[in-house]
Amino acid sequence: MSINLFRKDASNKANPIIRALAVRTMSSLRVPKLNEYLVEPLKAALNDEDPYVRKTAVLSVSKIFEIAPEDPETLNLVSSLENLVIKEPNALVLANAIASLE
Repeated sequence: MSINLFRKDASNKANPIIRALAVRTMSSLRVPKLNEYLVEPLKAALNDEDPYVRKTAVLSVSKIFEIAPEDPETLNLVSSLENLVIKEPNALVLANAIASLE
């Protein structure tokens, strides 16, 4: 039930801080079975217009990878992160993306 609330908050159009905090909280739960619920909000956050939300999503990908590195959905997130390195205009997001990939 709480995951649904976090997913709803992750798509909040009014406040980027709420979106970022929802993504951060979901990725901090560290329960492998919840990863399937995290993938879609995390993909959306990686493509968010706000750099703070993207930075938070980038850091969350590494947390998810630590939990389930062999999961195909996790590997898709890593490839999304690699694509983000190529096109990211914000230096802070780019630096965190490179650090996260290491």
